[in-house]
Amino acid sequence: MKSSLGSGIPLFKMKLAETGKVRDIKKIIARIDGLPSCLYGQLVDMGEGVRGIVMGFEETEVLVLVLGDENKLRIGREVTGVNEPFTIPVGHRFLGRMINALGETCDSGPPIMAQERRPVFRDSPGITDRQPVYQVLHTGTKIVDAFVPIGKDSAS
Repeated sequence: MKSSLGSGIPLFKMKLAETGKVRDIKKIIARIDGLPSCLYGQLVDMGEGVRGIVMGFEETEVLVLVLGDENKLRIGREVTGVNEPFTIPVGHRFLGRMINALGETCDSGPPIMAQERRPVFRDSPGITDRQPVYQVLHTGTKIVDAFVPIGKDSAS
């Protein structure tokens, strides 16, 4: 639907952003007032290139794991909820490279331009959709191997 004013700008192209404020910072956990409708696992933009991920809730606060330099944060700083799923870049170019939780390079190599991104939080494939497991992964602890056998090359 186009604007009736003839501007050519699509109607309803407005983005709503929910905001909160940093109330406390302890190491890599920030307590945020506000963000009443955020979800567990949602990304938040904490300013100055720092992002965080919602990891818990208290009565009036949201607990956010800081995915960046927590020294850049300040009490009272505005935090904005990001309305997109938490995805990371994937691909063969990442083999042998050191990356952070957001998939950004931390080593001295050049930045990686990924072709694909995948969600961090997703359902595991059903048991019938997985490859059969023929080998046991030995943990080195006999009691664990006896009571909780782990299949090699298995996510379960």
